[in-house]
Amino acid sequence: MAEWCRNRFEITGKSVCLDVLIQWIEGNDASRYRHAIQQSILLFLAGCAGILKPVRTETYPPYPGLVSHGAGPTTVASQAWEVAEHEQPQLCLIRDTQPGERAMASASVGSPGPVVKIV
Repeated sequence: MAEWCRNRFEITGKSVCLDVLIQWIEGNDASRYRHAIQQSILLFLAGCAGILKPVRTETYPPYPGLVSHGAGPTTVASQAWEVAEHEQPQLCLIRDTQPGERAMASASVGSPGPVVKIV
């Protein structure tokens, strides 16, 4: 006879994968996408508040308030990013995609941060 009142799953697989899955099910481990969304919200709010500013005067038509505080001081990190941007023009922090283009997020060790690659 089936036990209808027992709501249980039996999941089989590699123990390493099961440990990660169990952490996710129990909510013990914050998911990476949720962390990325929270960080992007914080960066957006910091830009709107004028805490983070672009190093050169920019316009951003989708949300003009994001860059309305003007340009900020040039720092070593922003200079390194500009050098990397010129050496690898296919990578940029924010770029509006054209119709038919697809944006793909990527990051690498030692990079100044996550980037969006237009492919």
